[in-house]
Amino acid sequence: MHLGIGFLVILVVIYIGTYVLNKRIPAPIDNKISAAKCGACSNFSCAIKQQTAEEK
Repeated sequence: MHLGIGFLVILVVIYIGTYVLNKRIPAPIDNKISAAKCGACSNFSCAIKQQTAEEK
């Protein structure tokens, strides 16, 4: 029982840690991505997609 709870706690800590690290890393600015290529992606939390939406 304790092993399963420990495993779940480790998974949650890894998830939160990677989420925080991902939010702290800025999106690459030098890359120019066309709106047509970016429009096919369905990831609305993508910083590049948000930036292209702000430029329109």
